[in-house]
This record gives sequence, structure tokens and C-alpha cells, in this order.
Amino acid sequence: MRWGYVIMACGLALRVGVVCAQAGQVSEADVILKSEVENLPFTERLSPVIYDGVTGMAFPATGVAMVGLELQPGDYTLLVHCYAPAGDQDGFFVEIDGRQTRRTAPIGRWGTLAYPFTTEKAGKIGISIIGQEPGMTVDAIAVVKGTHQDNDPRFDQVPGEMKRGVEIKIEDLPRLALTVTLAEKAEGPLTADEHTVYIEHFDAECNGVTGDYHWGEGQFGQALYLDVPDGRFAVDASGFDIGPEGTIEWWVKPRPAQQLWSDQGWHYFLHCRAKDDAGLQLDLSRHPKSQLRLIASSSEGPYFPPDKPGTREWAEMSTNGLAYDSWHHILVSWRIGEQRTHLWVMVDGVGRQSFFPTQHAAVGFSSIEFGNTPSHWDVPYLFMDGGIDAIRIQNTSVADRLAK
Repeated sequence: MRWGYVIMACGLALRVGVVCAQAGQVSEADVILKSEVENLPFTERLSPVIYDGVTGMAFPATGVAMVGLELQPGDYTLLVHCYAPAGDQDGFFVEIDGRQTRRTAPIGRWGTLAYPFTTEKAGKIGISIIGQEPGMTVDAIAVVKGTHQDNDPRFDQVPGEMKRGVEIKIEDLPRLALTVTLAEKAEGPLTADEHTVYIEHFDAECNGVTGDYHWGEGQFGQALYLDVPDGRFAVDASGFDIGPEGTIEWWVKPRPAQQLWSDQGWHYFLHCRAKDDAGLQLDLSRHPKSQLRLIASSSEGPYFPPDKPGTREWAEMSTNGLAYDSWHHILVSWRIGEQRTHLWVMVDGVGRQSFFPTQHAAVGFSSIEFGNTPSHWDVPYLFMDGGIDAIRIQNTSVADRLAK
């Protein structure tokens, strides 16, 4: 099946032991899950299509299907029986326990893609299929014991009947990513309300601008253009009450010639510096391998410390379809609960929500920087190179603004 932004989740809870299986050979006892996509417990906005006599489910940009499994330690493989009607409708992502991989479905034919993974300890994991190019189609999925390769086995070689999984609640999964949309897309200038702690429209020159920059036409009046190599805009956030939850949104227009939304460079959009090492730090950047990624960590440095395993989580989304010559509305949001932390990253009202076990303190930020790598890191400039306009920071998450 083909997908726009998809998350494949199925909502299953099965307790299984692990027995080593030889690649390419699957016994019925090795099959943890085998299900047609339309019979998964949780799906949204999927449409049936038929290719070569096989009925699959096509995913639009907001299509969703998910699965949760409870597994014992061992090696497993997710098998996806899929089809691409054209070369511009074959890209998609699979996310397993919060880790994402991009693949392309076979063009003009059905095939079985394999996603091997290992669980180090017993527990529940989420599996998601996330579309990148609308039109990608999936017929069915299976999770089997052992490590396997594409088309080895083929899906028709997986023994046993199609079956439904045992539904579990999404909140029972430790990690999961979902495609989300705003109930009302931002169209006009962002205005202040009772939750607003900061707003800047750049109608006049302001403090916080460093490096090379100039003023120019914005989405709404005048805008600030952060230039190569060191343009940056910083906000003193030490007095903002945005520790447990908050939302930062603004408009951006990277210089069109650099084709930032799909090029091979690494570009930085936002850095929220925590007040102390244990607090939540947020970084938004785009890299061709990760697309647009919002990282939550408790590290003071630019690289994930090897002595702090498990403190880095993220939400990410594709930007390949964005227009180079237009302004785009970016939204970053977070909510730190006692047991679970939520992240949101959105562009033009569509994006991703990710949740994971809470491991960062809600201490707030000392500064918020836009348009380049953080000023206190000794790393090369990773400039956005373009305009920013209409920044608004609020002390509440975006959760209540999402479409239901």
C-alpha cells in the first residue's frame, strides 16, 4: 500500500518466546502476527485499491495504521507486502520502537520488504508504517521470529491464516509516533492570548540578532533574514514559565536557491537550551537522513553522550514536498508528564506527535535560538539561511488545537 504520512500501528498485545529461525524459513510457530492491513485494530483514512488482482490499502498523507506487540528478548523481522504504482509513489518510513527507516516499495509489482529488529528485554513496542509519497499501497504485514531479508520469505510463504491481533490501548505502549493535523491551520499573523509569554513580529528592529542579517519583506510585513554563515536570533527565555509544557511557532522562508527542504545539507532551525543538565533540551534541524527532526535530550553538548544512554528521543517528518519559494508555518511543542513526555513537530498544520517515557526534568529554558547551531556549542555553523517572521511562544502545548 502507498502512503503519505502513515503510521502503522495495530494495536496488539501478544506474549511470545523467541526461538532462533533460519533466514528464509518460517514455521507457523514463528509467526507472531499475520494480518491484512484493513483488519488491524487501529487504522484511519485508508482507501482500498486493486493491483494485479490483489486488494491493498492506499495511504493518503494523513493515513494511519498501527500495531503494538509485547515481545520477549530476541531477533524478529517485520514483513510488509507492498506495491508502488509509480516511481514518485514508492517512498515511505517504517518506525519500530521509535526508530525510523526509509524504504521504497517495488514499482509496478508486489514484493515483501523485510525490517529485522532486536529486542534486548521483554516489553511492549510500537510498530508504525509512515508514508512519505502518497499512493504507496500495503496488502498485509507479518511479524516473525528470526532475521530475514527482502522477499526471503515472500509473504505467501509465511504460514498460517490471516488473523486479527489482540487490541491494546495506545497509552499502554512505551513509545509511539502518530501523524497529526491542526484543527485550524495558521493563516494570519500569530496573536497574543492568555497563554502567550513572548511574541515578536519584527515590525521594528529588535534585540537578540547577531551575525550577518538583513531586513526584508516577510509573510506579514517586515521579516528578519538570517544570512550565511552566522546569522542567528536569540530570545532570553529565563523568565518564561514554559517548563512542563509549551509551544513555539513561527514562519520561515529559507533562501529558495539552496532548496533546503530536500537538499543534502544539514540545517538548524531551533535550539532551546535547558536551565540545567537534567532539564529538557530541544533541537530542531533538517538532515537528509532524518528529514525534519525535533530532538529532546538532556545533554549540554551537540552530540549524544555515550555515558547517557536512553536520554535522547525525537519526532520527525518529511519536508520533500514543501515549496521552496513560499513561507511555511513551523510549530514545535512539548508536554512533560510524570510518566510520559509528548513532542510535536508540524509544518503548515501537518506533522508528527511522538511520546515516550519521561526522563527529562521540566526546568524550562535559559535561551531559545533560531536559525543556526547553538551559540554556546563549539561546532560549525549549520545555518538556515533565510527569513523568519511572527514568532509566538506559549506556556501550553498544542494538544488542544489538534484535529480530533
